[in-house]
Amino acid sequence: MQTLTSEIRGRYLQSMAYSIVLLAYRKKRLKEFLMGYLSKQDLLQPNEHDKYYDPCIPAERKLLMPINYAISQRKVEWLINETKHVDQDVKVDILRILNLVGRKGISMPKAAPAWGVVFNETLGPTLGDPDKPSKLDYSQVIILKSACKHLEKFELTKWVNSASLGALNRCFETANSDFQRLEPEVVSWLSGSRKLEMYFSDNNQQFENILQKVYESNLIFFLFNSQVSTSILALQPSISEGYYELVSDLGPVD
Repeated sequence: MQTLTSEIRGRYLQSMAYSIVLLAYRKKRLKEFLMGYLSKQDLLQPNEHDKYYDPCIPAERKLLMPINYAISQRKVEWLINETKHVDQDVKVDILRILNLVGRKGISMPKAAPAWGVVFNETLGPTLGDPDKPSKLDYSQVIILKSACKHLEKFELTKWVNSASLGALNRCFETANSDFQRLEPEVVSWLSGSRKLEMYFSDNNQQFENILQKVYESNLIFFLFNSQVSTSILALQPSISEGYYELVSDLGPVD
């Protein structure tokens, strides 16, 4: 199971900052909002202030988490508020990353992120004008090892609930049990139907590959293990189909 540390938390927030900046380069409205919000909070840095800071995505960040454009402004507000609760060096780095939005010539590493629909225009299913999305639906993704197919329904339900609650507990842990600090998607999920999207992996290797991507993306998750062959991975609640690229090869649970 992932042990939450300040280092892991810092990487998570830094990855989110990169995702927001990359999306802002594609979305003019978000770029204007981000620069305006940084200025309003007296956090906007002139280019010359950090002229030696390389405006590129570090190659070791092979994967970036998906940021849905429809809630990107709320994510900006949330992320900047979270900088009040991290170590100073992490705060400085996050603000440096966000201020890349005002610089030209940001470059991508040769090993660009392999998933995290952050490079798509709409980042998730919308109808009509992507700048005016239809009502958003929220869900929590649960991924089960193939051996879970042989479990009795009652036992499977019990274990899925344990995994789901474990991920939710991790969300509250990262927010220091402060509801106001929960990420926007988590708040919306808790306030809605609390829908689950469940998928079976075809084999253990496929499950392990997905788990590795989750680790590399610095996503918030909980791994429930009753037995080695019956692991269940629960991700932080998100906009429905927000993790489409991650689960596209998996079969849904009926």
